[in-house]
Amino acid sequence: MNPLLRWKATLHPQDPGETVALIREVLLAVLPFAAAPADEWPADNRWPDVLPAWFVQRCTPEAPVRQGAVEA
Repeated sequence: MNPLLRWKATLHPQDPGETVALIREVLLAVLPFAAAPADEWPADNRWPDVLPAWFVQRCTPEAPVRQGAVEA
């Protein structure tokens, strides 16, 4: 199965129009790979070259969730 079909997000944007424009920019970078077989999906280390620089800069690895932690 193509990894693109497993993607899911929840958004609560302050500026929906700007958010849609940013999502469109990312999708336009990703969609050329969508029709390819899953084994042709770019390796993790290639994504910074494929995705918009602003998106890569804003993405960081998620911190592990500690059991019993309370979100503020």
